[in-house]
Amino acid sequence: MVYMVCLLAGIILDGFFKINFTNVGMQYLGLACMVLSPLLISWAQKASRKFKHVHSLREVTPHDFMYGPYKFLQSPTHMGIFLLSLGFSLVINSVALVLATFVAYLITHLIFIPTQQKLLKKKYGATYEAYLKKVRLSI
Repeated sequence: MVYMVCLLAGIILDGFFKINFTNVGMQYLGLACMVLSPLLISWAQKASRKFKHVHSLREVTPHDFMYGPYKFLQSPTHMGIFLLSLGFSLVINSVALVLATFVAYLITHLIFIPTQQKLLKKKYGATYEAYLKKVRLSI
């Protein structure tokens, strides 16, 4: 939702302040982000389903959190949404949308992810805290 609101704000700003990138390579980078980000999101969702199955069978260990993209990032779905939004912004060649995407990223990482982590720490305790120490929040 945050990304959608920021992207809409970016589109409005882009209408008033039309600033584009001069490097065509940025659009190719955006296209790559738009192709790869859904793969990251799908991989994360598949890993989440496996975790739910494991959790229903036995006690959770720190290793259980480190499946799929969760080995590398604490919030791969959030990163995938960021990359998708960034890719779209680059493909349509809008500096305003890129800035709006980074605003959404900051809001997500300063408000929503800490709230999510607090809930998971409460639910899984020291096991989840051990995972947080091993894996970085984002790239």
